[in-house]
Amino acid sequence: MENSIQKQVNTDNTNRENNRRIIFKVLIGFAVIAILFIVTIKITNDKLSQLSKTVSTILEPNIRLITLKEISACLYSAEANVKAYTIRLDTAYLLTYKYHISNLNSQLDTLLWLSTKNKIVTKNEQKTNQIFTQNIDSLRKLIAIRVDLFNQYISVKTSDSSQTGLNKLLQKIQINKPVLIQNSTPEIEPEKKSAFARLFSSKKDKKEIVNVLLPAVTADLVQDNIQKIINQTQIEENRIEGHEMSKEIEIAQQEYIVMNQFFSHLAEMEDIELHERIKRIDIATAETNSQINFISNWITALGLILAIIISYFIYRDILRVKHFKEHLLLAKRNIEKLASQYSLSLIEASRDPLFTINSDGKIMDLNHASEKITGQLREKLIGTYFLDYFTEPKKAKEGYLATFSKGSMVDFPLTIQNIDGKLTEVLFNGSVYKDDKGKVLGVVVVARDITNQKIFENELIEAKSKAEEATQIAEQSNKLKEAFLANMSHEIRTPMNAIIGFSDLLSARQLDDEVKDYAKTIKSAGENLLVIINDILDISKIEAGMMTFMKDVFSISETLKSLNILLMEKAKAKNIELIFTSDENVPNVVLGDHTRLTQIIINLVGNAIKFTEKGNVHLNVKTLKSDAENVMLEFTISDTGIGIAEDKLKKIFERFSQAEKQTTRLYGGTGLGLSIAQQLVELQGGTISVESKLNVGSVFSFTISYKKASINQLTLDTTTAEFDMKDLCKLNILLVEDNLLNIKLINCLFSENNLTFQIAENGLLGIEKLKENNFDIILMDMEMPVMTGYEAAKVIRKELKNNIPIIAMTAHAMSGEREHCLNLGMNDYISKPINSMLLFEKINELTVGKV
Repeated sequence: MENSIQKQVNTDNTNRENNRRIIFKVLIGFAVIAILFIVTIKITNDKLSQLSKTVSTILEPNIRLITLKEISACLYSAEANVKAYTIRLDTAYLLTYKYHISNLNSQLDTLLWLSTKNKIVTKNEQKTNQIFTQNIDSLRKLIAIRVDLFNQYISVKTSDSSQTGLNKLLQKIQINKPVLIQNSTPEIEPEKKSAFARLFSSKKDKKEIVNVLLPAVTADLVQDNIQKIINQTQIEENRIEGHEMSKEIEIAQQEYIVMNQFFSHLAEMEDIELHERIKRIDIATAETNSQINFISNWITALGLILAIIISYFIYRDILRVKHFKEHLLLAKRNIEKLASQYSLSLIEASRDPLFTINSDGKIMDLNHASEKITGQLREKLIGTYFLDYFTEPKKAKEGYLATFSKGSMVDFPLTIQNIDGKLTEVLFNGSVYKDDKGKVLGVVVVARDITNQKIFENELIEAKSKAEEATQIAEQSNKLKEAFLANMSHEIRTPMNAIIGFSDLLSARQLDDEVKDYAKTIKSAGENLLVIINDILDISKIEAGMMTFMKDVFSISETLKSLNILLMEKAKAKNIELIFTSDENVPNVVLGDHTRLTQIIINLVGNAIKFTEKGNVHLNVKTLKSDAENVMLEFTISDTGIGIAEDKLKKIFERFSQAEKQTTRLYGGTGLGLSIAQQLVELQGGTISVESKLNVGSVFSFTISYKKASINQLTLDTTTAEFDMKDLCKLNILLVEDNLLNIKLINCLFSENNLTFQIAENGLLGIEKLKENNFDIILMDMEMPVMTGYEAAKVIRKELKNNIPIIAMTAHAMSGEREHCLNLGMNDYISKPINSMLLFEKINELTVGKV
């Protein structure tokens, strides 16, 4: 099944890879087509631009055509100026006419130059140019003829015969006027000039006027003569006009012929030029179209080839994907079939009954475990109602309906009833199943048999009950043990209070040396016994898990000083040197349990002094680790004592164990000190170790971590021995105590110091005395008949509302005793055996010191 799933994953990866390949090829195809399209557009655009430039060049104004038109215009202008001159006889028209004729010749030269200039031309263009040149020559000849005709026309129009008949008549008729001969030189016929010479000559021909003196005649004769002259003149004028008219008609006909030929040549030349221009445009257009068609066909063919190639590869990939999908579908069906078989095998392998239920509540399918739990075959169960196989059908219906509504069901408790009557408690878990469209078809439920679980739960409940009972017994035992220890502490410390107290009183009196020695011996034995009792109590508290550690701010240096003073007397008694040192990097103030550190050091240094006969005992403190908040200190106690054999080092911290039996006989001790020290160190998270050589000495080391503190957090002990006994003698003291030995001890102690006090044997009597008297302070024992000191303190504070100072004097040495007393409203606490000086200090502090 795992291999099939892995194959499915690989197949999906292959399918994705094929799809990516097809997409990549399609993108490449589109990119190639786009590039070809862009190239086609670019080339077409370039060719069209080239064609446009060619056409623009062809369509630019043709100089030859323009020149031809200008020649035609000049010819018309020359003709117009000639006609204007003949009418107005203004020489300005002749000048303009001359300019047009000159311009006409220069334009013919230009036209000839344009037709013969050096340039590479085709054969057709060469032939056209030759025809053009021939036409120009013809035009030049025709223009020359036309100019000659102009000259003839001007000659005709400006000849002497053109003078008016009236002028001639006046010249002939001179009546009664003498003729003035201004020049006697005979008339010389002027040199005959051409028409242009005569036109542009600045000098006028002068003729001498011959005055004829006519004889005097009559009026009729004159009239007849004049009439005759007029008639002759008219005849001559008609003849001359006819001659000139025929001459003008001849010139006009010649002009017509010349101009027709001229304009025919011009038209031919213009037609040739226009035809050539059209031919060049057609050639350029055909060439451009041919190139564009060639490029388009080439690119189209290339695009089709590329499209066919890319399509082929894409088609091949699509076929491959199609085959792959068919293979994938087949593989998926096989996997689904395998998964179905695998799921079915899992279902059948399941030891929990499994049912599929439709929306009508009928069983559609089940596994073998369901047959087993109901005691019926699959064929019989399928199609039956799911509810019929439970002891509570209504509850079963609620369960599967809740599954339909919520979509799932978790740990629904039911009981299945077997055909033989056997009941099986089950937890039903179910969820709906849906078709491809999300429509809920039914519910699949699994019944987990919890028969064994129920048995286990019952057993667990029973075991829990037994454990709770055992716990209660253990707690009761611990309480009994604690009560026993407290009682033992009380019962032992009470007589010890008397022993040590009376030995102190004896030592303070004037006795001989032997009696004083007896008193010291009694006190020493009592203190040793007290140490043993404290060790036993500590071991008991550790075993019972009642050992607690305080968190107080204290000074390391001050602790070392006080312990040095405390232990110095023992060292001096054995004539050995006691040295306490501390490294410079050791913090002065830390937060931790000062009492337990003192107890550990006293145990270890006391042992070192006990087992050292000469030399020294050295305690050194140094810092092992330090950070912003914590510091780990190492305390090392080395001595020059008897040492410990190597094979005994492993057992040195065991309870009631010493290196040698003779050690106990020689030095005494219970063998609990090192065990207590080890457990006190380890309970604070530290370690302790020992190195020793026999007859050389031993080195004990232990480490403890403390919180760093500041000197401002340090609360100094303000209790001092400075008090005036005279002030205490003025006090009225109430002693609430039931033990006669303690009463006797207090009585002796107070009597020797002249202190006034009254005695109450229990708490109730103490309250009555307090009501009757005005006391300054109460010394309250805790364990008393009728009413304990605890109960009495409650009454005084809560009922009597009296704030009189109360000092608790108790033989209990259990952890929390001091706190318990202070919580009840007592002002201070002192344990038995009572230190008399400490008691006087506390009394002074709570009474005279407050005032």
